[in-house]
Amino acid sequence: MKKLTLSLLLCSTVAISFSQNNFYDWDSVQKIEITFTQTNWDYQMDTANQNAETYIVALQCKVNGVIFDSVGVRYKGNSSYNPNNTKNPLHIELNYIKGKQDYQGYTDIKLNNCYRDPSMIRDMLSYEIVRNYMDAPLCNSAEVYINGTYYGLYTNVESVNKSFLGDHYYSTDNARFKCNPIQVGFYASDLRYLGATPSSYYNHYELQSDTLIDWYQLINLCDTLNNNFASIENILDIDRAIWMLAFNIVLVNLDSYSGNFRQNYYLYRDDNNRFCVTPWDLNMSFGGFRTLSTFTTLDTNTMKTLSPSANSTSTNHPLIQRIWSNPTYQRMYIAHMKTITQEMFATNLYYTRAQQLQSTINTFVLADPYKFYSNAQFGTSLTANTPNGPNWIPGITNLMYARTNYLNGTSYFTNIAPTITTVTVSNPSPPVFTTVYITAAINTPTYAYVGYRSARPLKFTKVQMMDDGLNGDGTAGDGIYGAAVPLNSAVTEYYIYAENSSAGLFSPQRAEHEFYTINAIVPVHVTGEVVINEILPDNFSGTPDPNGQYEDWLELHNNTANPISLKGLYLSDTLPNLGKWDFPDWATIPANGYIIVWCDEDNGQSGFHSNFKFWNPGESVYLYDSIAGMMDSITFGYSFANLTAARCPNGTGSFSNNMVATHNAFNTCVASVPSNSTENLISIYPNPSNGLFTIEAQGDLEIYNAVGEKIYAELVSASTTSINLSSQAKGVYFVKVTNESKVWSKKIIIQ
Repeated sequence: MKKLTLSLLLCSTVAISFSQNNFYDWDSVQKIEITFTQTNWDYQMDTANQNAETYIVALQCKVNGVIFDSVGVRYKGNSSYNPNNTKNPLHIELNYIKGKQDYQGYTDIKLNNCYRDPSMIRDMLSYEIVRNYMDAPLCNSAEVYINGTYYGLYTNVESVNKSFLGDHYYSTDNARFKCNPIQVGFYASDLRYLGATPSSYYNHYELQSDTLIDWYQLINLCDTLNNNFASIENILDIDRAIWMLAFNIVLVNLDSYSGNFRQNYYLYRDDNNRFCVTPWDLNMSFGGFRTLSTFTTLDTNTMKTLSPSANSTSTNHPLIQRIWSNPTYQRMYIAHMKTITQEMFATNLYYTRAQQLQSTINTFVLADPYKFYSNAQFGTSLTANTPNGPNWIPGITNLMYARTNYLNGTSYFTNIAPTITTVTVSNPSPPVFTTVYITAAINTPTYAYVGYRSARPLKFTKVQMMDDGLNGDGTAGDGIYGAAVPLNSAVTEYYIYAENSSAGLFSPQRAEHEFYTINAIVPVHVTGEVVINEILPDNFSGTPDPNGQYEDWLELHNNTANPISLKGLYLSDTLPNLGKWDFPDWATIPANGYIIVWCDEDNGQSGFHSNFKFWNPGESVYLYDSIAGMMDSITFGYSFANLTAARCPNGTGSFSNNMVATHNAFNTCVASVPSNSTENLISIYPNPSNGLFTIEAQGDLEIYNAVGEKIYAELVSASTTSINLSSQAKGVYFVKVTNESKVWSKKIIIQ
């Protein structure tokens, strides 16, 4: 079993999981230098901000000394942006013009200007806290220079883009919405059901995915939340939603769904068909925003006593209203609030970290010529309130010390939950694909369950725990509760929840974000059980991957009547590096079944995606076991588009090229050539030759050498074209002609 611990948030730099030069290292300040050639760049940025937030092109952007040219830059933000400000929030897109530009894999840089934050750390501290309980962006600070002038210290927040989605939600191309209304105050991303017409939602949400059907997915979420709440777990990751709401209320983060404007979060629909929430824009947490509802504005004193039940009856906040109306969800809500309060605030861990963060940025803040508050106000911002016009921004500890005492004194927090102790697995070394009992001593619950999953991308399955003597729990009525859990992969993750009529408790308390782990024993793989069964090296218009892209693929087949764990297996196209790409520990292949690996270097998308691609003239592929050694290998030759190299007969035979593809299915072993004969549409002569060829074909002409490098390309419109390859080395080359979505190929020889 594995339980993640509190050391994630606070500790010495040795315990921090990022290297010192990581772009989002918690305890370092990045350096961003932007160079514009436009003398009126600020005016152009202001104008662009009023016109659909378009970018202007900077000559270059230097990130920690690494130069990127022709980058897109624009102002961003709502209340934090003002054309009269010298220091406005920035969005830099490194790949705006040049699609391959990134810094450490990051293409988007989002810089906040610390608006309404005299401490300059609200963003950083808040993101660090919330990441202990749910997936959320990374965040640190950056010193920003424009045309050589220091514009001050900014907060550097990770973008919630496809890279983030792949890392946290294991897919990238499903429905995605930024939940910020087009006009704050008139519209809200409040998840109210506004009818079945997508246009009713356009002003409330920003669609960031590609298809109209995604609006209907959002409408289905709103309809289910408001009109069929009993089915909410089928369409919403309810635990993430509860964590976000609990975080908002504990930290008085009201520029969020929990406040009057109901905004500043993302929705992404994962491969379980559930929307996941991601918190965003935390610069006004710790009471930086005061409006709870249309009729309620808080001051620095009433913030301290903001009730856990805030907006629980508001029809403008259906997510809070529905969760609060369900007794179990309400108890989970309070349990999550108690965990945040006890771990981060009752212990003063947040204050220690706040001091560390301010120490890191102190020099840069003091030199910031355009910050919104004085050096003296920065120095007292943790403990003293700061004037902001006619109002005050609370000192962080001034707010949270009193708030922690208030919350711990409420009946919501003093209600006694069941205790969960002695969490045990019936077999400490279980074989994979067996069943174990998970038991725990639980003090007088009215309901308890174990949530488990056999793969990180999957949602947890919930099974009620019983004290009936029939579920590995010993004697009926002895206070030991148990449930049977199947081990469907090498790694099973689980947690326990229990409640009585007053309160609930999770074990571990950060569940579902943290969990216990069972590592099952996997038998040594035997040669011939799992084999490479089929390879498509030129997927021009065949079966697309789950993201709709036509990528090369490889198929594995299980020749046995039992499921097999793929833990410890690797794929490679390079003999010296047989461990080039490894299967996740949870990967399995079903009995007599198949799995597809997309060979496209797109790790993070749905399904399995290797870190190598095929090249069509032919190469070798290896299936390797870290203990048993080589399991299988294949060397395939040139294939026409959409045709495969396949085992004939299926699973056991040798490989044949140019077979009809049988994606994720039994190989039919039918040989094929393109429907229009290559000989009729490509004529090359003389062949072989000394390098001078005449080609009769029309379309996009490409020629590759034997190692897959493109050596020639031309758009051919004449019926006959002469090409001179006499400067090339003697050997085999491949001609590819594309015309109206059809591809023809032919081999040529220079001698």
